[in-house]
Amino acid sequence: MQIIVEKIIRFKYLKLFLIIAIYLNLKILFNEDKKFHIYFLDVGQGDSILIKTPNHRYILIDTGKDEKIIEKLDDIIPFWNRLIDIIIITHDDEDHIGGIDYIVDKYNVNYILSNKEYKSIKKAAKIQEEIDSNSINYYLINNNVNIKTDELILDVLWPELNSNYEGENSDNENSIVIMAKYRDKSFLLTADINKEQEENIIKQDSYDGAEILKISHHGSKNATSDVLLDNVSFKYAVISCGVNNMYNLPSEEVLDRLTKQNIETLRTDIYGNIEFIYEDGELVKKLEKNN
Repeated sequence: MQIIVEKIIRFKYLKLFLIIAIYLNLKILFNEDKKFHIYFLDVGQGDSILIKTPNHRYILIDTGKDEKIIEKLDDIIPFWNRLIDIIIITHDDEDHIGGIDYIVDKYNVNYILSNKEYKSIKKAAKIQEEIDSNSINYYLINNNVNIKTDELILDVLWPELNSNYEGENSDNENSIVIMAKYRDKSFLLTADINKEQEENIIKQDSYDGAEILKISHHGSKNATSDVLLDNVSFKYAVISCGVNNMYNLPSEEVLDRLTKQNIETLRTDIYGNIEFIYEDGELVKKLEKNN
């Protein structure tokens, strides 16, 4: 009898322990911090940037080239939240839009914003279905647009309303450039534009104060010009590129320009995900791999 009682007591303590453990884990799980986060996702040779606002709105800028984006999103967005508020497609190169089909299959998306009619985009079939059924709202945007939510402002700096670049590089030249501002901190996100578009943006005088630069076109030598770097005092430069990629990016020319300007360079092929958190008025960087 005594043995049975002891077993019952031990079982009660074990049950209590499990209840406390589950409670603490659920509390941690569901108690997301109310801070601003921006993640430059390690999606290989491609671009994808995720913004999380203090009120848990998720804004995704580009989707990488394949299903790897789902792994990255699932690591950050809680499993009970299947909503991405906005996806912005800067242009329709595969390494920026290739993951969108996988996202739409797994997540609900309120808005997709792009710079051209979706029916002309390479990955259109699945998305067009969703747009036609009204489950996704789709809008064209240009440099007359800004988006505001939770103290976050996304100012579209490029393309201009009537920009008409044509030819082999027109997708890059017309890609959407965004100045993201949260409180007193700014991020210049340059997609795949070239030097000429950088100079046009500088003429707008809309870039001032950016602390972080998302390097254009994975560090191609045709962008991140001295003109841009001389006009803005960036603290960090983030390069999204794949390990040992076939294009040998980032280029040595761009890395040299950044070094000369004393800009700290962070690369996804070296550090994995690169995250900045707004804490006590400052941007705190957090690297996936502390190499």
